[in-house]
Amino acid sequence: CIALGRPLFGAFRKRHDGTQGKPHFPVYRSARVLYIDTELGPEGCYERIQQFYPRYCTGLELGDSLKFVTGEERPLLFHNPPGDSTKPYNNLDALLADQKPEVVVFDPLAQFHEVDENTSQMNLVLRRLKTLQARHGFAAILLHHETDKELFQEGRKVQKPDTTARSRGHSSITAWADTVFRVHRDDKDAPYSFVRLSWAKVRHGIKPKPFVCFVDFTRMLPVWVGHASGHITQMKDRFLTAYKEKYPLTTEDVTDEEIQGLIP
Repeated sequence: CIALGRPLFGAFRKRHDGTQGKPHFPVYRSARVLYIDTELGPEGCYERIQQFYPRYCTGLELGDSLKFVTGEERPLLFHNPPGDSTKPYNNLDALLADQKPEVVVFDPLAQFHEVDENTSQMNLVLRRLKTLQARHGFAAILLHHETDKELFQEGRKVQKPDTTARSRGHSSITAWADTVFRVHRDDKDAPYSFVRLSWAKVRHGIKPKPFVCFVDFTRMLPVWVGHASGHITQMKDRFLTAYKEKYPLTTEDVTDEEIQGLIP
């Protein structure tokens, strides 16, 4: 969406309160995006793009607006660890100078440093990132996973609750960020699931209210349901049951308008 200069998933508000037709996540212009991946690898990145492209990019030209770096042989870090002759910070500096991105996605943060993230050493790491930002003029998006430990209650495995406390690791991580945006998926293994979106921090502007959307991950189709509230919580199970019955996995496609019709 940033590379194309379009709202995220083309999702627009449907409420009749003066906000109808306005995007949930506005993007005001296209920007050159560099996505540095350390988990998916070349095949995984290609598969992810293939999921999105038919629905959101057909007929549009990305050109040099979106580039992936994955499977990089040279180590890339926000700092040079003592005694490391590979100079991973210098490698990253050279990559940014060559690509000249306006936005860089680091996926995930844990793979771009070699310090204990629970200590004040993270201050050093993030200061070096700020130095790179000042030198090359880019905005940084850090993907930072929450802990994913199994939880047990009375001997039974239970679902990890939505985490709205501070982010994992040292407080300097949150202090560095202008915006901290959290995504919590109800069921990580289901082909469709509700996703809760919330803002833990907004440095500039008013913090939006959390809201819930329903995503069909087999079609990469999000349906914006509304702000998180008691009403949304009560209707989630009914909505999911109705969707499964009307649009099974064998269905080729389904429009946003059709799904909105299922919302009580």
